[in-house]
Amino acid sequence: MDILEQAYRELQKSLQKAHVKSNALFVMDNSSKDQKKVRDQSKTETEQTKTTLSHASKTLAGTIQGSLGEKLTQVLEEQEHFLSDF
Repeated sequence: MDILEQAYRELQKSLQKAHVKSNALFVMDNSSKDQKKVRDQSKTETEQTKTTLSHASKTLAGTIQGSLGEKLTQVLEEQEHFLSDF
């Protein structure tokens, strides 16, 4: 009986190890998918923000005259470049 019990315990250990490994692979796969989803969403949001900043910069350049308009345009353009590098 000892041999059978020992074989049974070994089998249980092997099954537990396989179960842990499969759970780890599942979690890693989900994590990878979530990371890709976040990257894609942030890229979309960044592009939309850059477009909005570019439009606002062009609109302000024509609307607000003087040094205030120039400064606002400069700041918006810097933010747009920052997002491009981001």
